Amino acid sequence: MLALSFYYSRVESEGNLYVGKRQGHCSIEEREALISIKQSLDDPQLLLSNWDIGEDCCGWKGVGCSSTSNHVIKLDFGWILTDFKNDEGPLYATSFLPSLLRLQHLQYLSLNGIFFNHTSIPKSIDSLTSLSYLDLSNSGFNGIIPPHIGNLTKLRFLDISSNYLAASNLLWMSRLFSLQYLDMSDVNLSLATNWLNEIKKLPALSTLRFLYCNLQTLPTLLSYYNFSSTISTIDLSNNQFPNSTIPSWLSNMTNLVELHLPGCQLHGMVPSNLLGALCRLRILDLSSNLIHGSISSMFLGQFSECTRRYELKYLALSNNHLSGSLPNWLQQFRSLNELDIQSNNFTGPVSWATLSLLCDLDTLNLRDNDFTELTDDESAPRCNEYKMTYIDISGNQLSGSIPEWVVQMRQLRYLHLGNNRLIGSIPQSFGQLMNLNYLNLHTNQLQGSLFDVIFANLSQLKILDLSNNRLDFSMMSYNWVPQFQVFILDIHSCLIGPHFPSWLQTQKVLNYVDISNGGISDIIPSWFWNITSQVVFLDMSSNAIRGELPMSLNIRFKSTIDLRSNLLEGSLPQLVNSAQFALFSDNMFSNGIEWYLNANQSYLEILDLSENQLSDEIPSSICQMPSMILLDISYNNLLGEIPECQWNISSFTMINFISLSNNNLQGSIPKWIGNLPRLLSAYMSNNSFQGDISFIRNCSTLITLDLGQNKLTGNIPLWIGDRLSSLKILRLRSNKFYGSIPSNLSKLKGLQILDLANNFLSGELPKSFGFLKSMTIQNMNLGSLIPKDDIAFQNITLPDSLMIIIKGAERKFTNILSIVTSMDLSCNNLTGEVPPELMTLYGLRSLNLSINQFTGHIPNNIGVMKSLENLDLSRNQFSGEIPESIANLNELSYLNLSYNQLSGRIPIGTQLETFGESSYQGNIDLCGKPLLKTCEDESRSFVGPYNDHNNGDNFGLFLGMDYGVEEMEKEERGHEEKKGKDIWDDTPSFHGASKYEGQNAYLTRLGILGGMALFPSILEIDDLLGEDPVEEERGSCSVTKSQSSDIHGKGIDKGKRKIDEIDNFFAPRTKPGSQPSLKSVMASKEAMHRANLAIARWFYDSCIPFNAINSPFAQKDIDAVAAIGPGYKLPSYHRLRVNLLRDAKEECKLLIESYRKIWKETGCTLMADGWTDIRNRKLINFLIYCPRGVSFLKSVDASDVIKDATTLCSLFTDIVEWVGPENIVHFITDNAANYKKAGELLHENMEISIGHLVQLIALISF
Repeated sequence: MLALSFYYSRVESEGNLYVGKRQGHCSIEEREALISIKQSLDDPQLLLSNWDIGEDCCGWKGVGCSSTSNHVIKLDFGWILTDFKNDEGPLYATSFLPSLLRLQHLQYLSLNGIFFNHTSIPKSIDSLTSLSYLDLSNSGFNGIIPPHIGNLTKLRFLDISSNYLAASNLLWMSRLFSLQYLDMSDVNLSLATNWLNEIKKLPALSTLRFLYCNLQTLPTLLSYYNFSSTISTIDLSNNQFPNSTIPSWLSNMTNLVELHLPGCQLHGMVPSNLLGALCRLRILDLSSNLIHGSISSMFLGQFSECTRRYELKYLALSNNHLSGSLPNWLQQFRSLNELDIQSNNFTGPVSWATLSLLCDLDTLNLRDNDFTELTDDESAPRCNEYKMTYIDISGNQLSGSIPEWVVQMRQLRYLHLGNNRLIGSIPQSFGQLMNLNYLNLHTNQLQGSLFDVIFANLSQLKILDLSNNRLDFSMMSYNWVPQFQVFILDIHSCLIGPHFPSWLQTQKVLNYVDISNGGISDIIPSWFWNITSQVVFLDMSSNAIRGELPMSLNIRFKSTIDLRSNLLEGSLPQLVNSAQFALFSDNMFSNGIEWYLNANQSYLEILDLSENQLSDEIPSSICQMPSMILLDISYNNLLGEIPECQWNISSFTMINFISLSNNNLQGSIPKWIGNLPRLLSAYMSNNSFQGDISFIRNCSTLITLDLGQNKLTGNIPLWIGDRLSSLKILRLRSNKFYGSIPSNLSKLKGLQILDLANNFLSGELPKSFGFLKSMTIQNMNLGSLIPKDDIAFQNITLPDSLMIIIKGAERKFTNILSIVTSMDLSCNNLTGEVPPELMTLYGLRSLNLSINQFTGHIPNNIGVMKSLENLDLSRNQFSGEIPESIANLNELSYLNLSYNQLSGRIPIGTQLETFGESSYQGNIDLCGKPLLKTCEDESRSFVGPYNDHNNGDNFGLFLGMDYGVEEMEKEERGHEEKKGKDIWDDTPSFHGASKYEGQNAYLTRLGILGGMALFPSILEIDDLLGEDPVEEERGSCSVTKSQSSDIHGKGIDKGKRKIDEIDNFFAPRTKPGSQPSLKSVMASKEAMHRANLAIARWFYDSCIPFNAINSPFAQKDIDAVAAIGPGYKLPSYHRLRVNLLRDAKEECKLLIESYRKIWKETGCTLMADGWTDIRNRKLINFLIYCPRGVSFLKSVDASDVIKDATTLCSLFTDIVEWVGPENIVHFITDNAANYKKAGELLHENMEISIGHLVQLIALISF
C-alpha cells in the first residue's frame, strides 16, 4: 500500500489530476466510453450507480481527470477490493473491456476490482501509450502475458500478480527503462531461465516482487547489472532454486532495505558479513530453506560502505539447518523488532546479555532448537522499558529454572516454554505479567505447589497449558476465584486431585478442558456439567473418578468427551447434543449402549465403549450411523447376534474401524459388514461366531482382519489373496478351518502378521510364502492401523492393538504393533518339509510351526533370517542335525526345538548359549551343552561360562519390554543416542548389613547412579538375574488366557472392570510396614491363597523373575495398596512411564545426595575389578565402600577398548569426578602393570591421596 500511495502521488503531480474546482467537463467521447465500460460489467451491488449522474464524468467514483485538459487520466477500480475485501471482486466481466482503449489519455489504470473470468490480456493494451501506472493484479486473467506490454515505455509501476498467467521469457521487459515497481507474483516463469538477465537491465528498478513464480534458477554471479544502486526491495519468496546458494551479488545491493528469500530451497552457508554489507537492510527473511552452518559470521562487527545506525528490524532464519550458538552481534541491532530462528539446530545458552539491550524487540521465536538453558546476568545493561510481547522457546533442551528476566517483560502477551527440561517452581512474580494472554509451560519438570498469588493479576489470560509437570494444584484455596476467564485449559498429568477442582465452576467461557491423569478420585460435582455447554474438547481420562454420571450431559454440538480409564459405573449418559468423539472405555458402565447406536447420533465419528461391563444386545439401529468412522465395543459382555441391517447399510458407509472382540456374541457374521466400502480394520475375535467367512469377500480395503477364537468353519478361501490385496494382518487362529493353506496368500504383499494357528489345516506349507514381500524387508513398519487423517485425532490416543501368542501365552501388543512381523501356523496337521524358500523372510521376527507333523531337516540356511527373535519348531518330526547357521541368529531371544527327532551336537554361539535344556529336550539323539548328554567327541568347547538356568524364554519380554524401554528411553531423554556401552546391573551386590539394603538396586534400575544409560537391555537383565522364567506347557494348543495381558502389564478380564475381591481381606488404612491385625490374618486362609495366586499369575504372565519377590520394596508395595483399601486402581501406562518415573528418579537423586553427604563426612573407598561375563565381554565393575556398606556403582563394557594406562586413566577420571575426588580415601584396583600406571597418572591429574594400590581378589562367582 505504501508503494501504491507513492506512485499514485507521482501520477497526481505529473498528470495534474483534478482535485479541486476546474473549468469544463470531460469529453463526451470519454463519458460514453465509461458508460460502455459500466454496461459491460456485471454489477449486482450497483457499485457504479453514480456513473450516469450528471454530464461531468470526472466526479464519478474511481475516475480522475486532468485539471488542465479535462481528459480522463485515471481509472481506478481498486477501491472495490479495499471496501469489500473480496478476492474476486464484486464486479465481473466476461471479456476484456474494449471501451478502455478509447481512453487514450489514461496514465493510471487499476483493474484489480474486476474479475475477468480467465480471459486473456489483449495485445491491444499497448495502445494506451500514456500509462505510467498499470495494475492488473488479482483480476482473474489467464494465458500468456502479451509481450506488447513492453511497448508501454512510460510505465513506472506494473503489477500483474495473483492471476493465472505465464511467460516463457521476459525479453519484452528490457524496453521499460522507467520501471520502478514490478510485481509478477504467481506468474508461472518456469520456462524463463534467463529472467534475471532481463531484470538486471532495468536502471530505475526499486522494487522487485516475484513470489510463487516457479523460478528454477538463481544465478550466483552476474556479469553486470544496472539496478544495484536503485533496488531497495527484492522478494523472491517460495520459488524453486534447488541447486542455488545465497548469491554473492546481493552484497553489492548497498541500498537494499528488504530481502525476502523464504522457501526457495537455497543451500550452503550464509555469506560472510552479509548484514555488514547491507547496512540499510531492515527486513531479512531466509526462512524455510536448506541453509546450514553457523551464523556467527553474518555480521563481523562493522559496515563495509556506510556508517548508518543499525536499522535491521526483522530477521527470520527459521526452518533451516543452522547450528552454533546465539550470536553476540545481535545486541548491536538495537532496532530489531522481530527475531525468528525457530526449527534449526542452535545450541548453547540463551544469554540475557545478548538480549538485554534489544529494547524494541517485540517477538522472540527460538522454538524447536537445542538451546540448553536460559541464563541470567544481573550485571548486564538493561532498558528502561521492554516492548517484548511474544516469547516462544518451546521444544528445546532448556534446563534449570525460569529466569527472572522473563518476568521483567511486563508487556508480554504470549509465553511458550513448553517441551523442555525446566525444573523448579513457577515464580510467584508471574503474577506481574498482567497483559499475558497465553501461558504454556507443558512437558517440563516443574514442580511445587501452586498458590493463588501466581495467578492473582493475570486477568487477561485466555490460554493456560501447564500439563505434564509435577505441579500441585491441591493447595489452591477452596474458595479461590481466578481473575482470568480462560477458554483453553490444559493441566493434564499434574497433581489436581484427589478432590475435583472447585475453582473450575468460575470459568464461564471454557472451550477446551484437559484434566486427565490428574489423580482425581472424587465424584464429578453437578455444577460441572453447567459449564460444559460450550466445551469443544473435554478430557478427564486416566483418573479414578467414581460414581455415576447424570442421565444426560449438556455438551457442545460435535464436541469430544473423553472419560476413559476411570471408575465410573451405572448407565452410560445421554448426550443432549450429538458429540463427534465419545470415549468411555475402561470403566464399569453396565448399560445404555442403545442410546449411542442410533440415528440421533448422526454426527458421531468415534465411539469407544470398550472394557466396560455392558451386557446389552447390539441394537439394530447400529446401521443408522452415517458419520461413524471408529466403533469399539470390545471387552464387554454383549449378548446375542449382530443384527441384520437390511436396507439401512447405505447410512453406515463411513466406518473404517470396528471392534467387537471379547464379548459373548454368537450366530453368523452378517454380510453387510463385508459390504462396508471404507472398512480398514475388523476385530471380532473371542466370541462364538459360526459359519464361514464369505462375508468379507468384498472388503477390498481391509488392512486388519481378526476373527480368531470363534467357531468359524470351512476352507480358507482362495480369493483372500486376490480380493483382499491390502491385508497387513490376518488372524484366523483357534477356529475350525480345515483343508490346505491357499498358496495365493503370498499375493498379500503387505502381509506382516499371519496367524492360522490351532485349526485343522493340513497339507504342505506353500513354497510361495517365501514371496510375502513385507516379511522379507527388515525393520518393516506397518504404520498406524487407525485412520488419523482428521486433525481432531491429534488430541486423542487410540492405540492399535492385537492379541499375539508368544510362548503359549496371549499378549496384547499395542504401540509397537507396527514393527511386529509374525507367522504362526502352530497346532495344525501340516506335513512335509519346511520349504527353503521360507528362509527368504529376512524381516520375520517370530516364526511358530510347532505342534504339526513337519518332517525332514531344518533348512541349512535358516541363519539368514537375521530378524528372528522367536523360533518355535517344537513337537514335529524334524530329523538330522541342527544347522550350524542357527548360531547366526543374533536377535534370537526364544528358541524351542524340543520333541523332534534331531540328532548330533548342539551348535555353539553367543546367542545360543543363553538357552537352557528345555529348548532341546525330547530329542534323544542330541548331545552337548546345555543337555547333560555329552558327545563322543568333546574337542569343541564353549567359550565362557554357560547359564544353565535361562532357557531363553524371554521373547515376550524382548518385544513387550525391550522395545517399550527403548521407546521410553528415547522419549524421556529427548531422543538422544545412548552413549558408550555401560551396563547397569539390576541386582547390585551389598556386603554388610544396612538399612538401605536394596535401594541402590532401585537407583541403578532407574539409571541415575553415575548419570549414564537409563536402562539396561532386557537380555542383559536376564543374564545378570540368572532366574528361570516360568516354564509353560508346550504339549497342547491351549493358550494361557486367565488374563489377556498387554505388554504394559495391564490385565483385562473380558471387560469386567471390578475391584479385585482380595482387597476386602486387608484392613483399610494400614500403615505401610505395620503388622496386620490378628483378625485380618485369620479371616480366611482361602482368601490369602487367592491373594497369593493373583500375585503369582502376574509374575507368570509378565515373566517377572522369581527373585523380584525378595525385593525390599515388594512388601512395602503391598502394604501401601492395603493402606488405601478397596478402590485402588493401578497407575496408567502413561503415568507409570512418565510422571511416576520422574518422581522415582527424584527420590533416588535425594538418596544419592544422602550417600554423598556420608562420603563427605567419612570418606569412601573406590574399587575397580575386571572380569569376563557369560558372553565373553570384558567388563570393569566399580563399587564404593563407606561405613554404611558396599554399594555397586556401575559396570562398563571394555571389550572393544585398548586397556592401556591412558585409556584406563580416562575411565577412572570420569568415575572419580562423579564421586568427588575430595571424598575418596583409597582407590583399589587390579595390581596389573597397566592399572598401576593408570593409578600414577590419575594421582598426577587429580591430586588425590591414593593410600594403597592392592589387588582386589576376584569373587568366587566370577
